Amino acid sequence: RVIKMLMKEDGSWKQRDIRGTVAFVGATHFSEGTWVGVRLEKPEGRNDGTVQNRRYFEAESGHGMFVRPQVLTVDQVPGAAGPELVRAATVPIGGRPAARGEAGGGVATWSGSSP
Repeated sequence: RVIKMLMKEDGSWKQRDIRGTVAFVGATHFSEGTWVGVRLEKPEGRNDGTVQNRRYFEAESGHGMFVRPQVLTVDQVPGAAGPELVRAATVPIGGRPAARGEAGGGVATWSGSSP
């Protein structure tokens, strides 16, 4: 799964493609609102699914990242209906790990900061 991200590098915004899977959707203790936890294939993240000593999902060190669902856009999902997946990715699911197919499996776009 490829997640397209806009990231600020050297004072300008650049798009990067990062491979990963949505592993968590819900409320967190570190900030209000809903967050999406992404398990990355390469160590391009900031955590392992843990923030401030609280575990939200399992990932290797540097393979975890949290982003806001409002800035995720699923572009295409092979064999699945995109709109349902987008709704799943932007609706709180009670702070539990996302079940397979609830909020993963597509190409997403992200911009913003992550804890």
